[in-house]
Amino acid sequence: SNLSNFNNVSFYTDGSLIDLSMSKSTMGLGWVVTVLTITTNTFFAASKINPSSIKAEGLAILTVLLTINNNSNVSIYTDSANAIQQITHHPHSSIRRRLKTPNINIWSTIKCIIQQKNINITFHKVKAHSGDPLNDQADLLSKQGAHSNTHLHIKHILPTLNSHIIWNHTLILDTNIRCWLNNIQEARDQIGRASC
Repeated sequence: SNLSNFNNVSFYTDGSLIDLSMSKSTMGLGWVVTVLTITTNTFFAASKINPSSIKAEGLAILTVLLTINNNSNVSIYTDSANAIQQITHHPHSSIRRRLKTPNINIWSTIKCIIQQKNINITFHKVKAHSGDPLNDQADLLSKQGAHSNTHLHIKHILPTLNSHIIWNHTLILDTNIRCWLNNIQEARDQIGRASC
């Protein structure tokens, strides 16, 4: 179904992280969209770069925002209070402080899209694994995404961030730079995942 005909939509989003061994860890993201209480579309994908559960949740929300119309009213249901807080309470701080924020590129991209598309967005925190059929479906989609061959690649370069650090001409570092530099093995693992 085409979302271009609707300006009032609801999404249930979820992210998952599997195989915590650093060289094989994968994130999955998924969502379900409903219009007038009817499920119209689903989506899932995988991502490997700098894996974390909160990043998977953020990527799920980001992909939602990429699919909707300008001037839309959107309700996003998620079981991630952390993701809601990162999006709704992210302060305007110095670039140094922002570069210390994990996944800053995702949160900045989300805020930029909301502003550029003039989206009226409402977040709803739902309890994970509580029997909500749409939230449970989003959870299954995120797990399916983690095991899929459909990998998500988003280049986050925004005027609102003003700077970013790129490693090896390909990998935008979206993590606390000092911590990343202090852990050489983590850096090697991230480079290995980027080349997959």
